[in-house]
Amino acid sequence: MLTAVVPLMPQVAGAQDTGLVDDDTYVFEDSYVEVTWDRPWSFDEENSSFDESGEFVVLTDVPWAALGILDFPEIVDSEFARDFVLGGFEAAVDDVEQIDRGSYDDTSYSLDLLDSEGLQVGLFSLFIGHSNADLTSIYFFFAQVDNFSDSMVDAQENVEIDDKPIFDGVQPEGLQELLDDEADASSSVSSGRDDSDGYYDRTYDYGVEWTGDWVTEEDSILSSSSLTSDADLVLINESEFAIAVFSGFETGGLTPEFWVDELAAIMEEESEFRRGRVEAQIVDEDGLLIIFTGRLDSEPMVLLLELIMLPDAETAVAMLFMVSEQDLEEAVESLQSDITVNGDRPLRLWEDLEEDEGEDGAILSSPQTKRG
Repeated sequence: MLTAVVPLMPQVAGAQDTGLVDDDTYVFEDSYVEVTWDRPWSFDEENSSFDESGEFVVLTDVPWAALGILDFPEIVDSEFARDFVLGGFEAAVDDVEQIDRGSYDDTSYSLDLLDSEGLQVGLFSLFIGHSNADLTSIYFFFAQVDNFSDSMVDAQENVEIDDKPIFDGVQPEGLQELLDDEADASSSVSSGRDDSDGYYDRTYDYGVEWTGDWVTEEDSILSSSSLTSDADLVLINESEFAIAVFSGFETGGLTPEFWVDELAAIMEEESEFRRGRVEAQIVDEDGLLIIFTGRLDSEPMVLLLELIMLPDAETAVAMLFMVSEQDLEEAVESLQSDITVNGDRPLRLWEDLEEDEGEDGAILSSPQTKRG
């Protein structure tokens, strides 16, 4: 399974003389760098290759891990090499998520999570420039996420570069923790209720699950509005003719108390509704809810804006929910029963509004702000 990934990495044309000295030793022809290994690692002749532009050696610990070693016979900037090589790799693979990336001195590194034929695989890449030898060494380590740390420890114990353990100084346990966190987050949206669909936003670290009559904008026969132009996710309920739009939001460290008036003003200025007005604002330390009403093509409409603060307090999820006034009650019920955001139902503050419902059934008899 992992060997399906290896051919996508940078390679050069093969030749009969691969530099394989014996069953457990390879010597690079230009640099004389010696790679040695013990069981369970073995030389992968099919994916190893070399010519005058460089040499690429692949070792495998099938089926758990693969190790690629690439030497360039000249010094290049390690950060540039990392971004260039991994950029090409990301373009060739459908699902690659960057977890950690950095550089120091003549060394740069990257930790990524990728999907290989439905299998979650971790990729650790190390780029080292040797200015005293006019040489750049590149190391790629692939392993299934569940066995990543154990596989890297195994490589450190059984693979050596010029008599030194490969990845000397790298902490496999720390990489495993980062991979587990990312893998859990990416799978959480698909492990919930039966027959549910999910979306996970890695930039803002939030997930949305839905079921029932809700479908994505791409799968809907209904057209959406300009509200959806910059959204992360758009869900449409074709039974209630309702739209829920989700977007990550950078709060700048400011509280919902600050944002409630700011967002209400933006809604009034930019709304497409005729006779649009803010009916209610509810805010507490965990988020806010704004109720906006008006007419769209003569149809009475309601627009709900919810801001859900995320744990880092620097980001939030903004949800815009638009529905006709006559379908509001049923649509809200569907939204809260069939959609979750990070495992919680949306419109957390909706019950506070229901308590203030006017005698004529209106949401509120007059505009007001309620602070929790």
